[in-house]
Amino acid sequence: PSSSLPLGLHTTGKQTEQVLYGKSVAIFPGQGSQYVGMLTKEMIKDCEQAINRFSLASVLLGFDLLHLVEYGPEEQLNASVISQVAIFVVSLAQYDLVRQRCGAEWASIGAMMGL
Repeated sequence: PSSSLPLGLHTTGKQTEQVLYGKSVAIFPGQGSQYVGMLTKEMIKDCEQAINRFSLASVLLGFDLLHLVEYGPEEQLNASVISQVAIFVVSLAQYDLVRQRCGAEWASIGAMMGL
């Protein structure tokens, strides 16, 4: 017998298979994948949702996160408390870009420590 799990994951006996039913999945990176320039204003200029994410994050953090992501300094971006937030917001912005350009329904998976 087969039992259903969330997001189209099914288990049949001892075997597990992933069934996506024609949908796409995005897997986002975790801490250590950050680098200066991983996202730029130019990349998101036409995506209002991504711009809004950075604006909100900047208000909450008290500094311009997109500027830090785009220009550094690398030492500040690499601080755990900053890199985790930066990777999270960049990943969401990339997700927004794909949804805007492709119009597809997506499921996402991320790997973050401390969030």
